[in-house]
Amino acid sequence: MDLAFLLQLIVTGVTTGAIYAAVAMGFVLVFRVTGILNFAQGELLMVGGMLIISFRGAGWPLIAAVPATIALVFLLGCAIYAFALGPAIKRGTNISLLLITLGLSQIMQGLAQIGWGSDPRYTPDFTPADRPLTLFNVSVTSQSIWIMGGVIVALGVTYVVLERTGIGRALRSSSIDPMMARLSGINVRLISLIAFGAAGALAAVGGLLLAPVIGMTYATGSLIGVKGIAAAVIGGFGSIPGAIVGGIALGLLESIASLISTGLQTGISLLAVVLVLLILPDGILGGRRVKTAVGV
Repeated sequence: MDLAFLLQLIVTGVTTGAIYAAVAMGFVLVFRVTGILNFAQGELLMVGGMLIISFRGAGWPLIAAVPATIALVFLLGCAIYAFALGPAIKRGTNISLLLITLGLSQIMQGLAQIGWGSDPRYTPDFTPADRPLTLFNVSVTSQSIWIMGGVIVALGVTYVVLERTGIGRALRSSSIDPMMARLSGINVRLISLIAFGAAGALAAVGGLLLAPVIGMTYATGSLIGVKGIAAAVIGGFGSIPGAIVGGIALGLLESIASLISTGLQTGISLLAVVLVLLILPDGILGGRRVKTAVGV
């Protein structure tokens, strides 16, 4: 294996892993604040991809289609909490809330199939080019640059919001101790709603960046959602930096596994989760367990 081929595998793995990291961060953000594992997270990515395809197909410029997609999926994430999980969260058990998110994922898939059909849908690269950019004999497509750059921007915005704003401090306080946060005057239900919306926005970023790369269908989100959970577990469920590390690690692992067989990639993801749980039960960066509560 020469150096150029190895670098090509790394670029491919990092590009794929960036999408997994965005989805994993959504899982972690919601779980830290509410204690809910939202299995509809993958479907939010699918909706983001379908919306950007629809907007661009209708002639919208990219500068309008991207923020509109993110805003609409943010509102959809808020709606999931406000109308489905919020009313059930006080009297529901962890299992019942989990089943609600599973049911929502199936409903969203069904509605997407009705609205967008079953055939794969496509959209052009954001900056189409006649040939990929070549650096050190490694081919990098323009959309790969968009994916890596877009996810980096999303991660940077998430960091600034969490660390430098009042909403971020409220989110962190609610994730550490919901009861104390409530006693401090923080509206934990509102913060939970914002967490679901923010997770939706992160998924939308992943979906709209991925849409030009693959044929987007109503079922695309399910598989990527599984990869997002795997990335979060590998990195340490409850750790936002861990979600990033886990996403990139999983993308690289799948890229290497493609040398053996592309059919092994999903199996490799699940095997990696099992091995990490056996060797590092808290994940790569999950040494500190996060205290969460359902009754918020």
